Amino acid sequence: MTDEKHFVEPFRLAEHARAAAGRDALQVPIGFLNDLSQATSRGEVLDAYSLWSKQIVAADRCSIALHDDTQLVVTAMTGTKGVAPDSQYGVRHSIAGAVYREGRSAYVPDPASVDSPGVQTLANMGYRTIVIVPLMTKSRRFGVINASFFGSLDQPGNVICALEAIGQCLAMQLQVIEQMETLTHMARIDALTGVGNRRLFYEEAEVIWDQWRLTNEPFCYLAMDLDHFKQINDTYGHDVGDAVLTAFAQRVSGRSRGEDTLIRMGGEEFGLLMKATQLEDATRVAKRLCDGIGDTPFSVANMQLMVTASFGLTQVHADDHAVEETLKRADIALYEAKTGGRDQVVVLSGTDLAA
Repeated sequence: MTDEKHFVEPFRLAEHARAAAGRDALQVPIGFLNDLSQATSRGEVLDAYSLWSKQIVAADRCSIALHDDTQLVVTAMTGTKGVAPDSQYGVRHSIAGAVYREGRSAYVPDPASVDSPGVQTLANMGYRTIVIVPLMTKSRRFGVINASFFGSLDQPGNVICALEAIGQCLAMQLQVIEQMETLTHMARIDALTGVGNRRLFYEEAEVIWDQWRLTNEPFCYLAMDLDHFKQINDTYGHDVGDAVLTAFAQRVSGRSRGEDTLIRMGGEEFGLLMKATQLEDATRVAKRLCDGIGDTPFSVANMQLMVTASFGLTQVHADDHAVEETLKRADIALYEAKTGGRDQVVVLSGTDLAA
């Protein structure tokens, strides 16, 4: 186990080198800005920063490791010799982990003398100088940048200052990406029940449809609607009705398959997209869900309410010209389940509709 006192010296050396560094503004190559402007994913942003960090400080290798809640994982790397992508480091007993925890840069002019797993690995590969800086904003820490050199540095402070500036920019960009991903996720989630909404449904449906057209891999769609839901709202109020909807979504989620997508289509209507599924298998799932809704009361607002639902199931058919035709057939089956007595599954194939 690495003694944490070994981390103090790299921190002290980095602070001393930074204090002695010049204060010239960081010169950002136009190519770096062009690459960033064309990056369309988190991975492309990280690759651009890894590549240009290496070039800006003239390192022989540059890697970016991000924290994944338990450890640091090498996510991007530029250089012909180094630790493999996806390599992992503990946060407690490595210099990279100490940089992440402390939010301070480390300068290691003699890696072979430092007892830290990642540093020792690089020393064995021939690197003679290592600089590690944190990726952080005032409110968030993301990971570290590691720049490794086969030789010594004449002006280590300038390298540290440049990497710290790059790290701050990357951290701010990662924070924006994280916020945008959160907003995108929220835009696809029903605020009441926590399952997908119509936007997510049509995105998923188009993907599944295109996959079927390409590979002939079937999919099924199950339309679901709570029975007599208006009576629940009228009798107990909309707060209880909302609680029933949430409980229904939770029960369906718990009894459906992990690969299926549960959607609240609106009101008391839900849908289940069943990927790579034959109608026979989907029918068993639908009947299990129907039985699972009605067999146990819903515990809401200190009450036990018996709730049932109707189900309309179909599988994509060769005569379908668009995904909407498949969905419409499920709606017809759902209508038949409602008019036929509710609390049941009606299965309607393309052949049935044609007949």
